[in-house]
Amino acid sequence: MLRLPPLIFRCPRRSAMEEIADTEIWPSHYVLVPMGRRESFRLYDAPKNMKVPWLTGPEIQYSVILKEKGPHNNGFFFASGGQQGVSYMLYGKDLR
Repeated sequence: MLRLPPLIFRCPRRSAMEEIADTEIWPSHYVLVPMGRRESFRLYDAPKNMKVPWLTGPEIQYSVILKEKGPHNNGFFFASGGQQGVSYMLYGKDLR
């Protein structure tokens, strides 16, 4: 059933915040953000106001993330491609 993303693609916080009808395709909980001429990437929580189906594998620019609010106390958790660990961003600032 493709309307539900695999568990690894679901954010527990976002899942608890959303009400989704049984017939709807779930929105994406994560977005790909290319960095530096697409030489690397980050995976961020999707902004709160983003309602793009998870099946599309949404991608947005870093400049957009800086202006948005995330689902974790208005911030975002993110992972950098090829790096270990997870970081947190709040109001456009990386907090480590």
